[in-house]
Parts: sequence; C-alpha cells; structure tokens
Amino acid sequence: MNKKTSMQDIKPSHRRSIRDIPLEHGELVTKSHKKKIKQQEQEEFFVESSETILNLEVDNGFNIDYLDKESRPISWVKITMWVVLIGFIIGGGFFASSFFNSAVVEVNAKEVTSKIDSEIKLSKNAAQGTLPFETVNLVREVSQTIPAQGEKNVQEKATGRVVIYNKNLASQKLLSQTRLESPSGKVYRTAATIVVPAGKKSGNTINPGSIEVNVLADTFGSEYNSDLTDFTLPGFKGSPKFQAVYARSKTVISGGELGTIKVADPKDVAQAEKQLRDSLKDQLITSVNQQKPETFVLLGDLYSINFASSTQETKDGMVVVKQKADFVGVLANSQKLSSFIAAQLIRGYSNEDIQITNLKDLSFSPTSATSTLSNDISQFSVKVSGKPHFVYMYDHEKLKSDLAGMSRDSFPTVLATYVGIEKGNAEIKPFWRNHFPSDVNKISINQ
Repeated sequence: MNKKTSMQDIKPSHRRSIRDIPLEHGELVTKSHKKKIKQQEQEEFFVESSETILNLEVDNGFNIDYLDKESRPISWVKITMWVVLIGFIIGGGFFASSFFNSAVVEVNAKEVTSKIDSEIKLSKNAAQGTLPFETVNLVREVSQTIPAQGEKNVQEKATGRVVIYNKNLASQKLLSQTRLESPSGKVYRTAATIVVPAGKKSGNTINPGSIEVNVLADTFGSEYNSDLTDFTLPGFKGSPKFQAVYARSKTVISGGELGTIKVADPKDVAQAEKQLRDSLKDQLITSVNQQKPETFVLLGDLYSINFASSTQETKDGMVVVKQKADFVGVLANSQKLSSFIAAQLIRGYSNEDIQITNLKDLSFSPTSATSTLSNDISQFSVKVSGKPHFVYMYDHEKLKSDLAGMSRDSFPTVLATYVGIEKGNAEIKPFWRNHFPSDVNKISINQ
C-alpha cells in the first residue's frame, strides 16, 4: 500500500538561495535588501513545491493533475456515450409506454324502473301492434311403483297414440276402426274417423301431411303392449297408397291385460297419481327452460299441461302406476318483449336496444277470453303486471373500436353517441399517455 505523503514530508531540493550569498564583512543589511531576500525565497519555494506536487503519488494510485481545465482536450467518446445513453432512455420510455399502454373504461348504462298492469296481444304472425310468440310442445311420462293389495280379473286392450302420414297430393279419409299393423304382426285400430291432410310438393320432394290419432289393440292382452314402432295399413295392400300412407308411434302402446292381475289400494293409486303429476309439471317446465333458445323466455303462467288418465301394470308382484302429460307453453324473444313493453311505459322511447332484467318477476296471465293453449293457437291476449326494470344496452365491441387510437379529450364526444350510456369515465395507462390504445384488446369496459 502506498504511504500517504503530507506537506510536511516535502523537502525542496537544495538550491542556492540568496541567503547563501555571504555578505561582505561589515556590509549592512538594509530593509529593502531583506524584502528582496524574502521575495526571492517565496518564489523559490513556490517553484520547488509545484514541481514536487506534480509528481506526488496519492494513495489511490492516480496522479493529481493540476492542468488548467481550458487546456484539456474535449472527450468526444464520453459525449457520444452520453448521447447514446440519453437516446436509449428516451426510446426505451417510448417503447415501454406503447407496449404497456392500456385503458379501463367504466360505463353506467341508463336504467329505468316502471310499473305495468295492462293487457297485451300476442300473435304468431307478428301482426301490427302485437307481440310475436312461439309455442313449445313436450310430452313426458313418469311412473311410480306401489305395493299390491289384492287381485282381480281384467280384460284390457293396449292403447296409445300414433301419427298417420300421407304422401299423396290428395287428402286421405280413414274410417273408424281402420287397421294398422306393426312389424311383429300385431294389429291396432283407429278410434275415430279421420282425414289425413295431403302432402305438399317442394321441388322434387313431397312433404307428407300428417295427423295424430289414438289407436286401440285389436284384442286383449299384455302382448299388445309395444314400444315405439312403425305401422302399415293392410287395407291399402296391393295399391300405390300402401307406400304413400303409413303410421309411426307417437307414444308407447300400453295397458293391455288379460286374466288375474295384482291391484293396488285405490287410495295409494290416487296419492301416486298426485305425486306423479306434481313431478311432471316441474320436470316439463325445467326441460323447456333448458331446451329453449337463450334469447327466448317462457312467459310466466302461459302454459297448459294436459294429463292423460294414469295406467297400471303388474310387475314382480307390485303395481306400476304410469302418468303421462302433454305440455304446451308460450315463448317470446326477450329483447322484443322488452322493447314492446318499453314502448308502452317509457316516454320518448324510440326502439333503442333495451332489456328487462327481471322478466321472471313479471306476471303473465291468460285473459278470460283466451282459449285453451295448443300448438294451433295463433293469437290471444294476456294480462301483464309487475314492475319491470329496464336497462339500456350498447355494443361493447363497437365502443372499444370507436375509442381505439382516440385522444383522451375525445372520450365524452364518443360516449355521447351511445344512447344507452348515461355516463362514464376512462383511465389510460401510463398516466402520461394522452391517447387510447390502438389495439382494442388493450381496452376493457366495466359496467
């Protein structure tokens, strides 16, 4: 390690001084002579000290440079490095602000709550001043097993429902007791005289006409109970109608019995029927809501459930009670329904995109003049009551697209073009950025 050098250690090299010049014997030292001697000594000390300091080595290993700053050469390398560094910082900041540029938009949609207690008309053909609707039909059967309490002799024919089709271009009349034959050779008969509609030609294709009818087994016995199957009409065998007129099961054919069978207590049967009907109602409504399109809603109590007579059959010493139901419900497009009601309740409403958010809270009740609901109904009236809550809608993606690349100051102007928006604010990051990102994926909208 280098030893530190202090000023006390500096010893000027020996030089001849004015003091070393001897005076002549007897020569007097005047004040001016003393002053001259002192000045000479100071100049010599300064020269000698300067030479020594210039060659001093300090403890960090560097020589002290006392050159005049103005005499130093300009370091262009350092200047270039500083310029590059500053440019890198500026460029990096610009890149970072562009890369991390994002925006969060908070929007409050317009909302209105009103009250309704009035009658509206529904129409399948969307007549002027009516709400368009559609019907939905489901058929389901459930069963419950109960203990047998006795026996009885029975003679029952199996029954069920079938659909008869006609591909001829003319309607076809079928008399009561017309025979239908299954692939197994079992014969069933129609319960009434019917007319099967004619088929309709579409290009090279004929869409058959059809009608649904009850059928009854030709004789007694459980062997006529059948799952879904096809039928031919033996009466048309040998004619072109044999291929053109045919039938298919709509439901299973059941209830056929012959001989002694186990029977249940009538009270147990009645209780089972009630439980089955309650279960069927819940199942049918749940199934409709699961299967309907997302944009449609089942209108409150606008449905009918037709329960068929229950049937019983014996299995392993127990009685199986079966209950079948036919469900018909009314569906409406939720957006069209919301607009239809808004037009009656909101002053100044002009067909803007709007949605009732609590449709399930509204009551839709058939009027006294409304006939029983069926697939064939085309127009009827209902009473609507409740407090609908309306929320105006807007296109989120379009709003993002409209804001992309726009300046912060343009935000209120863009927002004003959306009728469904009441107010909003935006936060752009980094905070020094004055424009929304050009990439719509970097814009998020919260409502």
